[in-house]
Amino acid sequence: MGKSEKVLLTNMCLLYHEDKILCQMRHKDDWPGLTLPGGHVKKGEDLISAVKREVYEETGLEVIKPILCGMEEFKTKKYDRYFIFFYKSDKFKGELKASDEGEVFWLPRKDIAKYPLSLDFDLIMQVIDDPTISELLYYRKGKKWNKILL
Repeated sequence: MGKSEKVLLTNMCLLYHEDKILCQMRHKDDWPGLTLPGGHVKKGEDLISAVKREVYEETGLEVIKPILCGMEEFKTKKYDRYFIFFYKSDKFKGELKASDEGEVFWLPRKDIAKYPLSLDFDLIMQVIDDPTISELLYYRKGKKWNKILL
């Protein structure tokens, strides 16, 4: 048998209400800018429980019936495969509050471009919003990293 791959599972969730989406402004060096709440899947945790937990920890909101709508895959120095599963929901309850991850706020979609965006936030939103796109894939061709929407 060959060597097993090192895999990391993570998630992001788009909560929306009318023309507004719930955004997070991250100030951490590893991924700064406007993004969506989410985080790591713990060992033994199912994907839905993980996205619900992460959204609650970062926003104070309990997301109800998150819908899987796409994913992102890439490779890092530490992981052979790094997955981000994208969810969305317009059903939630609770009181909005910030966390150590960054401030959270409702933002009209038309105002997204007014903020500094996290890496490829625009492509992530395309995957979430367009039912004909299911994946944002990063791949290496020679020495250059490329990305494609599938």
